Amino acid sequence: MTRAPTARARGLAAAALAVALCGCPPSGEPAGPAASPSAPAGERYTLRLEAAGEDPAAVVAVVVSLRGCTEPVARALVERAGQPVSLPVLTAVPQARAEEGLAALEAAGARASLAKVPR
Repeated sequence: MTRAPTARARGLAAAALAVALCGCPPSGEPAGPAASPSAPAGERYTLRLEAAGEDPAAVVAVVVSLRGCTEPVARALVERAGQPVSLPVLTAVPQARAEEGLAALEAAGARASLAKVPR
């Protein structure tokens, strides 16, 4: 007899599916063919959430504003912070945007990091 997945497991699976189906692209840009403007030359960065801090609700609000995604998707991302299989908040964005996101997350009490995307 198989057990039904818990509500939390269903929520995480739905959030991962939403990300995979471009409901919440990590770059924060609109999904679809029009979302691929020619990228300007320059370094790109990935912003990763390491820990949510004391106020996860504030961090969720920041993630929603950075990514333009729904609150349940942002909440799933924040809950995965620091785990081996965590999703980046922003991926391959210009340095200025990545630093703005880093500052916003740190202001909300989160710990985050930037990594340069290899060319």
